[in-house]
Amino acid sequence: MGGKVKQSQRTKNNARPASSGRSAVLLSNAIFSDPTFNKAGAVQGLFPSMMSTYLDQGLSNEFSVAFKKLNKKDPITRIKALQELIELVNNTESDNVVEALPAWSHQYQVLTLDSERKVRALTQVCHGEIVSKCGRRVAPHLRRILPAWLLALHDEHGPAQAAADASLNKTFPGQKLVEAITFCKTEVLSLITDIVTGHAEDIISVKFLETEERVAHVSRVVSGALRALRWCEMVLPRDLDSWLATTLRPVLADPAFWKLPTHPEPHVRGGWYSWAGAALARGGRGEA
Repeated sequence: MGGKVKQSQRTKNNARPASSGRSAVLLSNAIFSDPTFNKAGAVQGLFPSMMSTYLDQGLSNEFSVAFKKLNKKDPITRIKALQELIELVNNTESDNVVEALPAWSHQYQVLTLDSERKVRALTQVCHGEIVSKCGRRVAPHLRRILPAWLLALHDEHGPAQAAADASLNKTFPGQKLVEAITFCKTEVLSLITDIVTGHAEDIISVKFLETEERVAHVSRVVSGALRALRWCEMVLPRDLDSWLATTLRPVLADPAFWKLPTHPEPHVRGGWYSWAGAALARGGRGEA
């Protein structure tokens, strides 16, 4: 009596605090349920310098060697490492492959945006084998891998795109893919919007490329991100209209985004206008 009334905890934008239980329910409704905690993500966020050491923990010697080769500068070495990894996954017990998921989810994000076409194509083949082998136990890593997976779905290199499409449809048949994207919508849009607002070079590895190669590679990544954004405009449920408009508001206010319709590369211009058409069809948020 007479004491100060204790107010409930407030969060940014008055959003309800997330809970592991609520997340598990959402994931179960969207795809499948697995209570395993994504330890790799937690370690990366708290102690970045420990990430590479953590990812190697629990790996067999074969997996550890293959993953180290994936970081080499020479694309031939990366290609051979992916071929070895595919064979290893196919000839290894599923429990051992599951133990490699934290390391793979980290590598997958990088390799999906590799400058070498064959590396990207083999990455998607390898990813399909890993996801198939692990089944529902890939669930704790979904928020990390799905954004890159969606970019791979819009890779301009046919074999990479086809492999990503095949593994996505196998993993999320029918409406399940839309449910998965909806569940991971924040992570998906975060990656896409970073790329289309001038931060592509901060995300992809271009330090070993010559200037002309770097420019071409960045353009390909931006073009793919624009097509992925168009896809999101087309498939995300209409009850997310308000969320999507709020998410894209900073993008539409960014001068870098409005340089894309006059980009020197035609596939970037085409990607931007295809997004604009989808945005206008959805509700006029993309007035150009």
